[in-house]
Amino acid sequence: MASVRFAPETGVELDAMTRTDEGIYIQDVREGRGAEAQIGSGVSVEYSAWLPDGTLFEQRPSADGFGLSEFVLGEDAPVAGLDVGIAGMRAGGIRRIVLPPEHGYGLVGRPAGVPTNAILVFEVRLLSVRNTAPD
Repeated sequence: MASVRFAPETGVELDAMTRTDEGIYIQDVREGRGAEAQIGSGVSVEYSAWLPDGTLFEQRPSADGFGLSEFVLGEDAPVAGLDVGIAGMRAGGIRRIVLPPEHGYGLVGRPAGVPTNAILVFEVRLLSVRNTAPD
């Protein structure tokens, strides 16, 4: 991934990011002060997603009003690598996440306009965290 050029609009500087054991790069743009997201937590997020060339391919909420993304970490994230990328964030925080193809859409290459084996760049704003474990 070090040889990939990232367009300025993605804000990615791999040297300034932390690489997880899974090969996912993360960087807190703004640290949150709320509850910490962990695997098993329900989260509500807003995000923008780009290809390395700066092509914005998805945004939530979208321009047409399509809502926030809500899911449980480790169960139903819109992209598998977001589980690792979001874990450890605190509500109110913003994090830049770079996913290698095996943690993004891989060979599927979806949604429309995302090629197969694409590196994906997400900027995620964590709005809320809820504990989904039974009481």
